[in-house]
Amino acid sequence: MKYLPKSQIQANLYTGGKEYTLSTTGEVYTGYYYKISSGQKYTGKSPFNGSSILLLEFIDSSNQSHIGANKNPLEVDTEVIYPNNIGPNELFLPQYNTPLPTSDDYKRGIFTRYFCKKNNENKYLEVDQITYNKLTLKDPSILWSLYSPFSLQWKISTSESLNSSYNQSSVLKLENSGDYRGFSSYIRSYSQYSPKPELPDQQSNPNSPTSEGGY
Repeated sequence: MKYLPKSQIQANLYTGGKEYTLSTTGEVYTGYYYKISSGQKYTGKSPFNGSSILLLEFIDSSNQSHIGANKNPLEVDTEVIYPNNIGPNELFLPQYNTPLPTSDDYKRGIFTRYFCKKNNENKYLEVDQITYNKLTLKDPSILWSLYSPFSLQWKISTSESLNSSYNQSSVLKLENSGDYRGFSSYIRSYSQYSPKPELPDQQSNPNSPTSEGGY
């Protein structure tokens, strides 16, 4: 995160849970957090107390299958468009989903990550390809009118430094396009999903130390 003056930070805020979730894992967050002028919230008492994780709004799973079930459709957010005359009680929200590259992805050295942005806020959510396709095609089973889907090619070659440089450039290019402000703050690491280097087979080398002898 770039430097922010203290005047743009609300520090030492606290949540008792069921307000926010961690953008990295989707788990409900309880504890201190701070808010910056853009409206985004992060873990920790302030950005000056070590690393922080972006927080997302908590969505109650007991209610998410029937969005607005107790509301008159005319009282729901005016930006909501109900496709094909389907009521709000039949629409689903996009859900956070962590991507897992396949072995074929690692052979190619790149794979596709899918995201969506809330249209009236700079809030992002990583989703799976199925959800991305539903949003793109304006599937009537999902609340597509509130979100804009987009994808990103994520490099996962054997060079971690190359991956980090490539992915950071892609994220910043997307962010600087003007439509995805604050997206870089959502990304946990530009080298995320890079393959771990394989250890040499010590048993094939008779001169190498074994598990019995050690170093």
